[in-house]
Amino acid sequence: MGYKPVLFVITTILIAVSLSGCTGSDDGSSDNIGTNEGALDFSLKILDSYFEGDREQFISYLNEEVYSLDGLEGQGPYSKETYAVAINNQEIFPHGTNYSDHTMEEYLDTYEPRVLNYEEYTTQYPKALDFNISGWILDDDDYMFQGSIVKPDKNKFLWDDYLYFIVTCQDDKWKLIGF
Repeated sequence: MGYKPVLFVITTILIAVSLSGCTGSDDGSSDNIGTNEGALDFSLKILDSYFEGDREQFISYLNEEVYSLDGLEGQGPYSKETYAVAINNQEIFPHGTNYSDHTMEEYLDTYEPRVLNYEEYTTQYPKALDFNISGWILDDDDYMFQGSIVKPDKNKFLWDDYLYFIVTCQDDKWKLIGF
């Protein structure tokens, strides 16, 4: 069996899992709290809000304090309400870019999303250990979503900045904490 049929099977499974809701609900709760699988499922829900243009759903995923991952200094914390106002004031969501012509199925066919836990991302990206924003230090409840890896023979259609973010597991719920 070549790699293309294997990729098709993996993509089909990912689509089925993300559409079935068996690993979490729309409010960020999950049966897979504190796992890479749960973090990936939640991260794909965040991306789906881009394709659906669903500002309210996106806002519901935000942590009460949200950080910008702009450089090692970053910015923040910002309140969820501050981000909600900014998001609702955007003419086009997300971030002034309309992705409604695309679908989650198209995304999963084109990209190879992955989530790294604390040990994985600090090993692969040791500078993450230097990342300290106003007292927020990445820890083992935080997971890095990397959604910009394009499959061979595919063309990217999303801006990379929207495809890297940090989700966290707090009080048995997933939340978007940094992007």
